[in-house]
Amino acid sequence: MLRATYDTYVANGWASTAWAYKVVTNKGGQGKGTWGLVTNAPGAKIPKLDFNKASLAEIENLFRLFGSVPYEPQQTAIKWMNSPTPPTPFQP
Repeated sequence: MLRATYDTYVANGWASTAWAYKVVTNKGGQGKGTWGLVTNAPGAKIPKLDFNKASLAEIENLFRLFGSVPYEPQQTAIKWMNSPTPPTPFQP
């Protein structure tokens, strides 16, 4: 769907971006979801944090972690975004 959407936008000269660019999980890895283009790599854990109880220092440390955690692209999206043959998601 993403590739078909971008191909349509390009054909019409429209600008576009993906709102679901980066998905991070506490365990790391894409898991069962496929809607993010980038995720933290498997094993690159993000600690759970209760923002209602966390101190300012804990919140700042969490956000600093986002700048250094290893990331990886969602391989299915990369495949279709770079394929010379566009997918046909609406074909039976």
